[in-house]
Amino acid sequence: MTIKGLSPGEGIELEWEAPSDPSLNPPKIFIEVLAKVKARPGSWARIRTAQSSTAYTSRQRLEQTAGRSDERWEFVNKKLENGSGAYGVFARYRTPEQMEAAQRKKR
Repeated sequence: MTIKGLSPGEGIELEWEAPSDPSLNPPKIFIEVLAKVKARPGSWARIRTAQSSTAYTSRQRLEQTAGRSDERWEFVNKKLENGSGAYGVFARYRTPEQMEAAQRKKR
């Protein structure tokens, strides 16, 4: 059922469906990149460059997928220092020593 709005392209839709189940897999575009990051544990890598809202959304999605299934993943956003105004999404697969240090910081 669709209720037309006052302006072209606007409207309210009613569809009887359940939302899809959240996946524990990262978005497909990141799978190959994350495999390369994981192959060099302990090193940071910039895996995406985007405007702030897109970078934030990408980081959040990665934390909810890869980060939830393996706590060794760490993701951060930082504004790039090249004057472009863009943000980087950085990833690192932590070493056991880095995990121990992170656990000590939490205490």
